[in-house]
Amino acid sequence: MCTVPKVGSSTWRKFMLYLDFPELASSSGQRKYARKYGVASPDAHNISKNGVKLMALQSPQRALEYYNDKTYLKVFHVRNPVTRVLSAWLSKNAVSSNPLPFAMHSPTFTHFIQNLSSSKIDLSKADGHIRFQHTFCDYDRGAHYDIYLKFENRFHWGWHLLNHLHLETDPIFIDFVKTSQKPFKGADTTAVILQHYTVDTFNIVKDMYR
Repeated sequence: MCTVPKVGSSTWRKFMLYLDFPELASSSGQRKYARKYGVASPDAHNISKNGVKLMALQSPQRALEYYNDKTYLKVFHVRNPVTRVLSAWLSKNAVSSNPLPFAMHSPTFTHFIQNLSSSKIDLSKADGHIRFQHTFCDYDRGAHYDIYLKFENRFHWGWHLLNHLHLETDPIFIDFVKTSQKPFKGADTTAVILQHYTVDTFNIVKDMYR
């Protein structure tokens, strides 16, 4: 699974943690995990310590072996750039709980988009939350993926993915899919999109991520 920032990446890493460490569902298993990794509970964002086997941490040769191994299902999770870049600003601006430099100096979304456009920033090398999605997980270097799942269509493919992985009866993963299929919120809702987007900013984003 290619876990792109602002495309449910934290949720997918938690999913993978439970695949690798099903014992996390119990308190005794959590204590065992804590002894092994030195943290009380897995942090989905801390890719160097949470135990998730990410392709970004593999050597180029090992990564190529995974990509070419037909026994693995290779999945790339993508999101509409219009909602993804809005979600990035909403979650990382100055008044958010986790502000980051690329967004924290823009008081409004319009200001943020205008700054991005006027700065001529290279979106293939920008902060991961706004970077081109095709620059992740070696896709732009020819990595092959079997399935491309759209974030917006997760209501349709969630249960099919569980069935494919033979996890359709596992209560942990059933809860995971139910959580992922809650009604849209934030940047994915019409009200929030209309609140922050204008025709001009929409066209700028469309052109930047074309």
